[in-house]
Amino acid sequence: MRSECFELHGPFEVGTTVTVTPQGQEPMTSSIVELVPERVYADRTVFGRVALTFRHTLARRADGGTRVSHTLEIDGSDADAVGPELGPQISGDFPVAMGELLAAAERGVPRMSA
Repeated sequence: MRSECFELHGPFEVGTTVTVTPQGQEPMTSSIVELVPERVYADRTVFGRVALTFRHTLARRADGGTRVSHTLEIDGSDADAVGPELGPQISGDFPVAMGELLAAAERGVPRMSA
């Protein structure tokens, strides 16, 4: 799934909301729930009785590169019912979505220092 737009509503910090508009779909609003510059970014989106937490972890590699890991946590009272189908649908899109996110970062998102 490709995203048409990412919109940050305030400073890039825990508590700020982000609106993501997947291509051909309605916008979704998430909240930044964890942020450690150059290490971890996580946001949480609530859909009724299910919450999705996306966590992106960066680790420096010995060769000077960066390893980026992505996880999806599904919780809430309906998680057991919808998680087995929803999880693979969403995580199947990770390669495309994260490729777009990393390309945007390389184009000039200001570098943050700890």
